[in-house]
Amino acid sequence: MGKSPFSGKSYNEVLTQNRACDFKLDGSEYSKLNPKIHELLLGLLEKEPNQRLTAPKALNNQIFQEIVTLQDYNDEEELPSKSLSEFI
Repeated sequence: MGKSPFSGKSYNEVLTQNRACDFKLDGSEYSKLNPKIHELLLGLLEKEPNQRLTAPKALNNQIFQEIVTLQDYNDEEELPSKSLSEFI
């Protein structure tokens, strides 16, 4: 995907939008996202710190549990057919 939820054209504009939690996840790029990923992004970008997902909670999110990484297998094992593209 690679598209920022912040529309600023400069570093300072993006930083200002980030601090204000001024972001949009409603473009056509985001409509293609798996709803679980969309929910994860919203949790990470939550304005209220006490309601925002922490790093450990984010990493324990179901979407990360479903993605198998190459580190889970040695060179001789066959990788499963699931890939990140199935979740996006």
